[in-house]
Amino acid sequence: DWEGTARRRAAFTGALSCAPTAIVAADGKTPVVDLRFQLKTLDCDFDEALNLWRDLVFSLDPTDQPRAFDVQKQAFSGLRDELVNEAMGAVTGSAAREHSEIGWLNHLWNSPLTYAFNRALTHDFDAHFAQLCEAMHQIRAFLLDPSRWTWSFTGGDASFARLESHLSAWRAAMEAARTPVFGLELRRGENALDGGASLPKNLGLAAPLEVQFCARSFAAPSPEKMPLVDLGVSLLRFDYFLPEIRLKGNAYGGSGQISVPSGVTVYYSYRDPRLVETLDVFDGALSYAKAQNWSDDDIERALLGNVSDAVPAIRPADATNRALTRFRRAETPEMRAQSYAQKLAASGQGVQNALVEYLEESAQNCTNVVAASRLNLENANRELEKAGREPLEIAEMLPEN
Repeated sequence: DWEGTARRRAAFTGALSCAPTAIVAADGKTPVVDLRFQLKTLDCDFDEALNLWRDLVFSLDPTDQPRAFDVQKQAFSGLRDELVNEAMGAVTGSAAREHSEIGWLNHLWNSPLTYAFNRALTHDFDAHFAQLCEAMHQIRAFLLDPSRWTWSFTGGDASFARLESHLSAWRAAMEAARTPVFGLELRRGENALDGGASLPKNLGLAAPLEVQFCARSFAAPSPEKMPLVDLGVSLLRFDYFLPEIRLKGNAYGGSGQISVPSGVTVYYSYRDPRLVETLDVFDGALSYAKAQNWSDDDIERALLGNVSDAVPAIRPADATNRALTRFRRAETPEMRAQSYAQKLAASGQGVQNALVEYLEESAQNCTNVVAASRLNLENANRELEKAGREPLEIAEMLPEN
């Protein structure tokens, strides 16, 4: 009853979603891959919302081919719009792909590769439907193991007691229905749609855009180097990238940051009228860092914009997600306290030395990705080649074959 399900969703939930997530564990190495469900509801609708969630996860009929095709067409249309209108995700994901297993997974989930896979599935849905059904049955069987579930909850005591009651009943039903499922191994595929081919170090994604989205990515620092390098990247963000990309370059936004959960560092700009000039800004970050003489006041300023992890989340959704992510990463309060203490004890010279060493080590192993119109990419390549620099290898954001 799809109409009934839609009515229940509108009546009893404020948000209901499901998406794959991938993060790196606190050891800086181990990938942690989840299928994350999120539900937001009021206390008065809590039981109905949980029952709806249960029905959607365990009771839907995946063999309803007409409805499955409708869902696939909607998903494909949404992906096409997202890749163009929110190209930053595809650009940063493609830039990060070669630098961590998490980057590779995010690339599989949000990139031209994702588009090519979904285009093939949509255009020949009948031929793929049996395989799709089998995959959905395998996912459901995988989810029937209650030991795989981790729950994060933010709400009142009464609702928490009701959640525990629901989980107890679900656990018993899942145990009764569970079938053996082989363990999973994270393994890179060998064919094109599995991400088997390597990406070029300089990639241009041609799309119907009037502005540019630019990104440079490289591997994040090791956990022991992270605190000081993170402070240095914060100073780059406020004192270098903001004035160069946003204020002088007129981009809608741009920055540099270490994505700890993804295991990469990324420089980026979005809705940027410039292309080659922004790549020059990325190139200049190391020289800028070498030329600084940061004072204790500079480090204190960096700390003020850098210690969000030491401040409790205010919004319930943020608090719930943050708690779950920290638990799944095996990130303890002691680890955060140790990192914070290292930042508090940092000196300007120590931060500069750590940042310069890290950027020098990463300089030869970075990936540049730009999304722009084909005309702008070709003009940029002529400019790069004239300057004796490596051009962008141009590919389609929305490949048609």
